[in-house]
Parts: sequence; structure tokens; C-alpha cells
Amino acid sequence: MYFAIKMKVQLTIFFFLLIISNANSQERDCREDYLIIDCNEESVSWSYIVYKGEKINYKVAYRSPVVSRAINGKCKFYGKIIVPINRSEYKKKDVKNILKTINEELDFEYFIAYSTCEAIRVSMTAYHHKLKTKFLKDNQIGFYKKE
Repeated sequence: MYFAIKMKVQLTIFFFLLIISNANSQERDCREDYLIIDCNEESVSWSYIVYKGEKINYKVAYRSPVVSRAINGKCKFYGKIIVPINRSEYKKKDVKNILKTINEELDFEYFIAYSTCEAIRVSMTAYHHKLKTKFLKDNQIGFYKKE
């Protein structure tokens, strides 16, 4: 008798946890997490940091769609940070420090991401995964979101 009651309780707890787990893993639409601001290309400006007394420009560029969907309640953003510097003029350590400084600079509630003629305000609550570095054409450096 005790064993039967114990099994019923365990099955009830199991199904309860299964329902909670399934509810949390539902895909959700992430469009509510960003605001698209119309602009023209002339009004899109670069941000910059100062590294060792030198002004270094950068911008955040996103591929379309900016946000696809959320899995397990986390939105996935696809994009890169463009830094137009000549890598041959900097030591490897300096390049890493520049990228680290930019990454720290973007660590606030929202940031402006540029995609051709759109500036997108993206919620940083969904932007919390580590970024990986990838070298792009024309001596540009990109941060890509790890998937």
C-alpha cells in the first residue's frame, strides 16, 4: 500500500515537472524585444572607444532577420561588431584588448545596432551569451554570437 502511494506521488511530481519543463521550452516571438527605428544611411553614425589615446570606431551590424526566435525563453541575435582597423598595425594582445573594451562598452541596458538603413534598439536582457571573434575581409574584425 505504501509503495503504491509513493509511486503515485512520484508520477504526479514527474508529470508536473514535465509540464513545467515543456512550458519553459516553448518558442516565443522575440519581436517584442527590439524596436526598429527608421533612419536613412546619413544618420547612421559609428560609435567609438579610445584605446591608448587613439580613437577607434566600431559599429554593430546585424543580418536579417535580426531576431529569429527564442528557444527555452532566450532570444537568439545574429550579428557582428565591425572594427575597421588594420590588424598588421596592432599587436595580437592589443587587438584582443580593443575587442574586450568594445564588448565591455556594449554591456548596458540596450545598444544601437545598425543594419543598412535601420537602427535597432536591442534589449540586452536577451543578449548574454559570450561572443566569439572572427576576422573578416578588409581587415575588419567581427564578434559573432555563439549559437
